[in-house]
Amino acid sequence: MYRGMRSWGTLAAVVLVAWWGVAHATRLSTTTTNTTNTNTATNNNSNTNNGKFSSRRYVWALVVAGLIVLPATLAIVGRMFYGPDATRIPPGTYPYSSSRTPIHLFGSSAGTPGHLKGVGGLVVAAVEETPHVFVADGKNHRVHVFSLDGSSQWKIEDRGQQEIDPPQEPAGIALTWRGELVVTDVAHHCIRMYRPNGTPLRTFGTQGDALGQLDTPVGVAVDIRDNILVTDHGNHRVQLFRPNGLFLGCVVDANEGEEEDPHKKLPYGISIARDGTIFVSSWHTHTISVYRSDGVLLRRFGGPGTQPGQFQKPGHMTFDARGNLIVADYANQRIQVLTTDGSPLAVVDATENGFHNPLGVALDEEGHLYVSDAEADRVFVL
Repeated sequence: MYRGMRSWGTLAAVVLVAWWGVAHATRLSTTTTNTTNTNTATNNNSNTNNGKFSSRRYVWALVVAGLIVLPATLAIVGRMFYGPDATRIPPGTYPYSSSRTPIHLFGSSAGTPGHLKGVGGLVVAAVEETPHVFVADGKNHRVHVFSLDGSSQWKIEDRGQQEIDPPQEPAGIALTWRGELVVTDVAHHCIRMYRPNGTPLRTFGTQGDALGQLDTPVGVAVDIRDNILVTDHGNHRVQLFRPNGLFLGCVVDANEGEEEDPHKKLPYGISIARDGTIFVSSWHTHTISVYRSDGVLLRRFGGPGTQPGQFQKPGHMTFDARGNLIVADYANQRIQVLTTDGSPLAVVDATENGFHNPLGVALDEEGHLYVSDAEADRVFVL
C-alpha cells in the first residue's frame, strides 16, 4: 500500500509541475503579447509577427511539457498497476578457492513455503533496490523468489494454464535490460515473459523444428541490445528473439552445412561475456563453445573428463566481475572457475562442500555464489 501511495504522490507531483510549466508559459506568452500590442499599436505588421512569435512559444511550451510528462506518467501508471521493475545486479568477484563452505542454503521439504523441486537456472536481481534470488522451480511449475537470506518471498506461476495444459516447467531464467523476466518452459516448448511481481506479459514459441519454433528450450541469456538468446536443446541450435517474440534468426545451428557439427548438439547453458561473445555449453560433447555475436566460432574448450578444465554435462554458466567464467559442472559434481579461454582457475568440489549436482549458478554484488542443486533441490550460497 505504501508503494502505491508513493506512486500516486509522484504522479500528482508530475502533473502539478506540468500544470505550473504550462501556466507559466501561457502567462509569459500573454504578457509578451500585451506588451507588444501596447508598444507597437501603430504597427499592424509588427503586432501580427509578435503574436505569431508568442503563439509559437506557447505551442513549444506545450510540446516540451508533454515530452516530459507523458513518459513519466506512463512509467508511474505502469508501476502502480503492474508492479515494480527488476534491475540487474552487477556480479561481484568470486574468490578462487577450492574450499568454499556454504554460508547457508535455502529450499525446504514439501508443504512448506520455501519448498523447491526440480531446480534449474537462477538469477539475482533487485526489486525496489532490494536484491532477490529468482529460481526456476521446475517440478513445482513456477519461479520461486527468495530474499538473499533464503526467506521465501513470492511465487510466479501460471495457474490458468493448468486447467487446459500440463503445468509449465521452468528451466532457465534471465532478466532483460528493461527489467522483465524471461523464463524457458521445457514442458510447453516456449518462452514466458513476466513482470518481477509475477504478472504475465507474453508467451512465444511453439513446439517444432521450423525457424522460430522450439524443442525443449533450456538456457536463456539477454545481450546488450535486449535480444533474447535461447538454447533450443532438442533442435541443436541457439535462436535469437526480440522481447516481443519476434524471431530474428539462428545464431548457432548444428544442422547447417553439409555435415552436422557434434559440438553444437544438445546445447544447454548460455551466457554472454562483457565483450558480447556468446558461451554455449554442450551436453553432447561436454564442451563450451565461444561464438561472436554473428555466430562465428572463435574457440572451443573442455571435453569429457574429470580433470580441471574438462566437463561432464556442463550446465548453466555466469561471469564474475573480473570476466571469468563460472560453470556448473553437473555430472562431475563440482563448480569450475575458468578464464574465457578455458584455463582452469579453481575447482569447487560439490560433495566436499555439502552439495551434489550443481545445475544453475548466479552471483550477487558481494561475490557470493548461488548454486542450484538438482539432486538436493536446494540453493546453496558459497
